[in-house]
Amino acid sequence: MQETDFLEQDKGFSLVSVMIALGLAGAVAVLVMKLTTSINKVKVEADSNQDEAMLASTVNLILSNEKHCRLSLLGDGPYGAPDVAPVGFEKKDIDEQGEGLDVELYFGNQVGDKRQTLKLSSTDTKAKKFGRLEIQSIKLLMNNGQGFNYTTSFGHSDVGVLQVNYKKPSGRDIRKDFPLNVSMITNSVGKSFIVSCNN
Repeated sequence: MQETDFLEQDKGFSLVSVMIALGLAGAVAVLVMKLTTSINKVKVEADSNQDEAMLASTVNLILSNEKHCRLSLLGDGPYGAPDVAPVGFEKKDIDEQGEGLDVELYFGNQVGDKRQTLKLSSTDTKAKKFGRLEIQSIKLLMNNGQGFNYTTSFGHSDVGVLQVNYKKPSGRDIRKDFPLNVSMITNSVGKSFIVSCNN
């Protein structure tokens, strides 16, 4: 008889207990979605940090090789004799933040007289993307002293920086400076022409 009383008293879940269970399940689902979104953001940031290290490595590889560096800043042609008009500048025009000579970075051929592969650019759609990073600008800045041009010379050098500005997937803008030794000649009106470079 007791068995029958128990079965008669059990009428199932009440509406309130069902609503509480659904509320808890919904809260758990929201927490899982937020956790998943957070994990994805951390992964994207970690991947972009790896891309930053690879970008710095690529820039240093190009700048440390005299042929790649020279072809990137001068253009095609043998040492000291580019095939196109040489890159000329007045130092006072590229010696402060916000100025600079726009450049692209290339790997050269084995002989060292032709640009072979465009690696980094702020204008070329393929070379503008580096992994998850987007190149905003690449500029040569001769910032060792400001407000003057070099004096006439058939061979001198100075230290400058190659500034690479890029955007991370998070939208954050980053600037990296790479030191650079630049050899050049300067004519009588203060215009300088790059002959070679390396870091």
